[in-house]
Amino acid sequence: MFPLTHVYCAKQIANSAKPLLLYGSVFPDIPIVGVVDWDIMEAKTEEFSDYIKQNCSSLIDFAEGLLLHEEPKGIDRFVHGENGYAYVKGKKILKQIKEYFPKNSLNTAHNFIEFAVEILLVENTPNLINEIKPVLKSANNNISQISEVFSEFFNLEIGKTKNSVKKFNNFLLEMDLSSRDKSIQFYTHLINKLKKTYYSEKIIKELLTESINVVEKNYYKFLQDVISSCIKDLSAPLSLRSR
Repeated sequence: MFPLTHVYCAKQIANSAKPLLLYGSVFPDIPIVGVVDWDIMEAKTEEFSDYIKQNCSSLIDFAEGLLLHEEPKGIDRFVHGENGYAYVKGKKILKQIKEYFPKNSLNTAHNFIEFAVEILLVENTPNLINEIKPVLKSANNNISQISEVFSEFFNLEIGKTKNSVKKFNNFLLEMDLSSRDKSIQFYTHLINKLKKTYYSEKIIKELLTESINVVEKNYYKFLQDVISSCIKDLSAPLSLRSR
């Protein structure tokens, strides 16, 4: 899911608004700036959380937040994969997506579905858009420690790592979802940057509108069900956690 959806869900799962915890729930998406591969980050997030707990006690909240992103207590495990929400819903817009994105169409469709949820959630939770500010303030206040522990664990050069964390934080800061038109502008820019090509706002608006139509009736219930499952997993033994 996209950042504000993670913030919204993590806050309820952990019953906490600690900025570093909420930032941790978003941080596993840092591969978007290219510092580490998506597969590596996904596979190592839980181990990374344990490493922080053992080596940097001031970032305990950040470490706990990491676990609320996907495994073992987070929301994306219900979103990704062939039975995940974004992929199941993505198949409903696959024909339209293939017209403009013939390569990796299903993955692109799943991204459109996730952003459609983000748009609707922000529109129906007006104060959510303001919650990213204290999160980023806390992240930037702790950027040296976060960068250091991140570079140590993933064996990355510290200067490159710190620049990547800054770039990721700027990405979050620049994500303007204050209106649907602004959301479409942001996503058009993001798609063009990631795909290294050009799509007009008209095309992205068309595809996002289709995506919103697919999820608007049940996205909120889905999120509430996922939050409930994750809350149960907070106290469940590892062997009994939802998969």
